[in-house]
Amino acid sequence: MVKRDELNDSKKVLRLWVHEIARVFSDRFINDEDQQLLYDKLFLSCREKVKDDLISALKSAFEDKK
Repeated sequence: MVKRDELNDSKKVLRLWVHEIARVFSDRFINDEDQQLLYDKLFLSCREKVKDDLISALKSAFEDKK
């Protein structure tokens, strides 16, 4: 559970959204093709609707920990 004041960065919100989508939907798919389709749609949605690159948002999470 994340507190509102911890979400001070749009990339953090994006990562949280992807995590929740993956947790709810990805676990229910029975094969790799369906999971890949989900992630492809997530990447496309981020690019078109949020105007952000999901790869850079995810990558920045790992760079922050260094």
